[in-house]
Formats: sequence, structure tokens, C-alpha cells
Amino acid sequence: MCHLMVTLILFIINIPPLLALDKTGIVVNIQGKVLREPVQKKKTIKKLFSNESFMATESEEELKLGEEIFFGDKIRTEEKSLLKIKMNHNTMLTLGPKSKMEIKSEETNLHSGILRTLIPHGNLDKIKLTTPHAAMGIRGTEFITQVKEGKTIVALLTGSLDINQGGENRELLKKHSIQISQKGFGELKPLSDALVFLLLKNSIDDNLDLENLPPTETKPELTNNEPQLRKSFRPKNWQEILNENQQE
Repeated sequence: MCHLMVTLILFIINIPPLLALDKTGIVVNIQGKVLREPVQKKKTIKKLFSNESFMATESEEELKLGEEIFFGDKIRTEEKSLLKIKMNHNTMLTLGPKSKMEIKSEETNLHSGILRTLIPHGNLDKIKLTTPHAAMGIRGTEFITQVKEGKTIVALLTGSLDINQGGENRELLKKHSIQISQKGFGELKPLSDALVFLLLKNSIDDNLDLENLPPTETKPELTNNEPQLRKSFRPKNWQEILNENQQE
């Protein structure tokens, strides 16, 4: 008797075990629609009778409140959306509308859009944030970074920030902003106390543009002894701030 066995194998899919994934944070606030290309859904596909392999990524999934974030996750927000992540080392990342970032083991990459970073004082870990135009080493500070139209704009609210662009290093001091491109560093601009307070107290929305911040030089400086004045500097959103300054 002749037996014929034919085995056809097209490919072998090897899904990395979840235990091998490195959790880096958790979603603590989410508004609108936020999508993730999760690292845990990447599959290694091996060709038959060959050592060659390639990566196949499943479609994006929508992030939900309370979900864990892993090293390698790529995240993007849609219009009128916002994502807040609490990292393992207590750093808080807030990704604004129409933004894209990737979280790696040694750094966070902001590809486009706007990101608020808060690193608590006393945190001994030096966090690294990179954009297409600069790399930033940060510790114990709060700042906002925006990537748009071939440039990176950084507004430092508290602490200090080391920025590297093309091998040149600069230290950005609090209450200042700077623009960086492939050509180098732009002009250093001071931020008034009133404007810093606005940036600290107001969330990131579609109208916030670090390149065109509303002028606040004519407004009085803020101190801890002026609670009523502080209350008056608490508009609902950045469109209201812009409208107020246009009417002045």
C-alpha cells in the first residue's frame, strides 16, 4: 500500500509571550479618540525553509482608560482628543490633539503634535525626550514640546532642561521658550509669570500653539498672595484666551 502524505506549510506565526513585554505606564485620563499600534500584537512571520523573517503588525486599536502601556507602543491622537499616561517612574505624559509619539525603553519620541511632560522633583532617573530636531535630557521639571512644520518648540515652565541639536548642547532655564530646527537653535524667548500660570493650569487643546502664544506682558505678575487674580486667569480653553487678547 502506498501512502502519500503532503504537508503544506505557508508560514509559522510566533507571538512573543506577554511576560516578555515591559510595562511602562498606565492610561489615567483619556478624551476623544486615541489609537495605538501595540507592540504586543506584532508577529514574527518566518518563511518556509528559510531563515528570513519579517514583522507584520495588526491594525491599530483604540486605547481605553486604565489600559497598560508598553515599551514599543506607537500612539496617536485624533482631533479634539487627549491622552494622559502615568509612567512607572511617576512621570506624567499628556499627549495633545492630532499628535503622534512612540515610547521606547530609553526615550520617548514625539513625532508630531504637542506633548506636556511633568517629572516630579526628586526623581533620580534622567528621562530622555527626542523629536525630529532635538534630544532633551530632563529631571524634575515641567515643560511643553510641540513639533510642527519642520521645527520643535519647547516652553519650559519649571526646572531646567538640557537640549542637544546636531552636537550642540544648551541649557534652557525655566520661564523661557526656544525654537529648534535642523539649522540649529532659534531665539530664546522669556515667558511672563502670567503666561506660565496659564500654561500650567490649562489643558492642551487644538488651539494651543507654542509658536503663537498670546501676549501677556501687559497683565500683572502673579504671586501666591493674589488668589483672586489667579482665579481670573483660569479660562475654559485656549480659544477663550486668544479671544480675550484680541479684544484688548
